[in-house]
Amino acid sequence: MVQAGRGAIVAHSKTNAILGLGAALGFLAFVSKFSEKVQTYKSKNNISKGAKAHDGLTELLRDILSKTCGYREGATVGKLCAMLLLRTLGSVWVAQHWGRMVNATCSRKFSELHRLVGQFGGVSISLSLLNALLKYYI
Repeated sequence: MVQAGRGAIVAHSKTNAILGLGAALGFLAFVSKFSEKVQTYKSKNNISKGAKAHDGLTELLRDILSKTCGYREGATVGKLCAMLLLRTLGSVWVAQHWGRMVNATCSRKFSELHRLVGQFGGVSISLSLLNALLKYYI
């Protein structure tokens, strides 16, 4: 069994760092180029922020969906949408709650931190159940 020396590990991590930097720069170049194209398209077609959809679009979509989807598919899509909305709201709540926990830790309010950790534990169980249901449905 051949063991790699410390120099091989350092070279490998440098290679990963260079590849990661290259990927990040490539991604930023792609996003900036794509953003320019989107802005050009929007200015060319007079599309402004908050533009309304065409008048018949909602009726057209409703007609297509009523002909192609039955009750079961509609109910499944409705449940998935509700669960995704709840998961998004849960993620926002978790982010805000983590901020409160960090604030309580930094200000040394340990009784408040204890209460916040208890709340976080209870909600985390509910959110994990929601994620499990999402994996089951998807």
